Amino acid sequence: MDKQQKEALMDELLVFMNEEIESSGNIINVVRFDFNDQGEDAINYMNKAGLSYEQLLPVLNTCFSRKYITQKVIGAGKYGAAQLTEEGQGRAISVEAAKHALPKQQGSNGVVIGELHAYAPAQIGNNNTQNIENVFTTIIEKIDQADASDAEKQEAKSRLRAFLEHPLTNTALGLSPAVIQALGGAG
Repeated sequence: MDKQQKEALMDELLVFMNEEIESSGNIINVVRFDFNDQGEDAINYMNKAGLSYEQLLPVLNTCFSRKYITQKVIGAGKYGAAQLTEEGQGRAISVEAAKHALPKQQGSNGVVIGELHAYAPAQIGNNNTQNIENVFTTIIEKIDQADASDAEKQEAKSRLRAFLEHPLTNTALGLSPAVIQALGGAG
């Protein structure tokens, strides 16, 4: 079994466990799974995934080592009384969310960089009329108004300017020279 297949099986196992927990209406600390050789949960998952017990063991071991699953009862065997951890549930929820994410539009050449938390109106994407320049202009104004020494303000502006002048950042943001010029003599 290659790494990619093992990761996919781990995702499937964690989703299986999370679905069992959610369908019972319990929390993760209450539900235990029996993944011993003839355990009910092992059999149900192996039937669903089309695996043998020997194929299931490396998946379980990796889940234990990454702390997606933990053993809570001594004497239940290594794989009996297994419990889904918060990390495991988080991964299961992320896997499910990714399955139901909206498909990417055809012909879109957009790049996902990360999250943006805006506390003011903001619009980012292709063919926008509003611009992210307003955000940086506001940042510059806040630096100028900050209760800090001139040296600290210059350092902050210098770092911001270095960030904005980088070719990749500047291209990605599509900034006009006016924003960088607003940083004045910084740098």
